[in-house]
Order: sequence, then structure tokens, then C-alpha cells
Amino acid sequence: MTEVKPEKIERILAVLRDLLADPARTGGVELRIVEDGVIQREGWISVIVDAADADIEAYDYVRQLQRIEQELRERTGYEQVLVVPGIGD
Repeated sequence: MTEVKPEKIERILAVLRDLLADPARTGGVELRIVEDGVIQREGWISVIVDAADADIEAYDYVRQLQRIEQELRERTGYEQVLVVPGIGD
């Protein structure tokens, strides 16, 4: 499969940043894209997202990312994108 064009990746990341900046979507937890956290393979884009709050429950964290991923797909029209939870420090 071909690589995704850089312009498309930038658009997807811009939409994701907007979603992550909305406390209503993140449950009030600061979520951010990890530096060098964009991986592209076989047409799929994986974006690693980390939580600033170490006290967030893993279940809640993953559930929030699932919702954000679904909305990201809907808003960008690109289905082959994954929002992956980061492990943290």
C-alpha cells in the first residue's frame, strides 16, 4: 500500500490536536501527542497520545482515546488511523 501524503497526515494531526484540547472530550485530563509519536505503515497512521495526569485510570484513559479516535475518523474521513495510548515515564 502507498504512503499517506504528508498534507493528509498534517490535517489528521491538526484535527486530533483540536480534539485533545477540548476538556469535554478528554474528561478534563490533559492529553498530548507524544514527540515522534506518529507512525505510518502500510497506509495506517498510528498516533501515540500520552496523559499528563498519572492518576488517570487506565480504563478511562483508553475509553477516552477510543471516543476521540472515532470522532477523528468521522471528522477526517480517514478510517486507517489509530490513536494509541502512550505508556508514560
